Amino acid sequence: MPPLRDRKEDIPLLAEHFIQKYAEKNQQHIRKISPQVIDLFMRYSWPGNIRELENVIQRAVILCKEDTLIPDVLPATFKNLTNTQSRDSVDSLVGLSIKEVEKELVLRTLEQTNHNITRAAEILGITRRGLQYKLNELGIK
Repeated sequence: MPPLRDRKEDIPLLAEHFIQKYAEKNQQHIRKISPQVIDLFMRYSWPGNIRELENVIQRAVILCKEDTLIPDVLPATFKNLTNTQSRDSVDSLVGLSIKEVEKELVLRTLEQTNHNITRAAEILGITRRGLQYKLNELGIK
């Protein structure tokens, strides 16, 4: 089965399923997911796959005091996505050289994976050794 990052269309259905499961289990009255949360879920790469999605939702359901799941109850990883929303657009890359765009992509991927070289390489579609070479080439420590 392909990783969750390659099946983004499954995220809303899986999220709904996990919300129902954990709201019932924790006797919470959460019935909906805010569009902002769905947007964040769709933009995240899910290096931990479906288990990570399930864990994020389980935690959020426990912390949520509303009937709608909102971004405030998500882990810091998602708050970082919110804070860098303007950085994420392609327009922010216009005017940069290809080398600068490549460096930005590598840095963002490393940030998203908490500097896990193996995960970052997998997301970028290169080998671990290839990423290490690229980090050296781009002057990233």
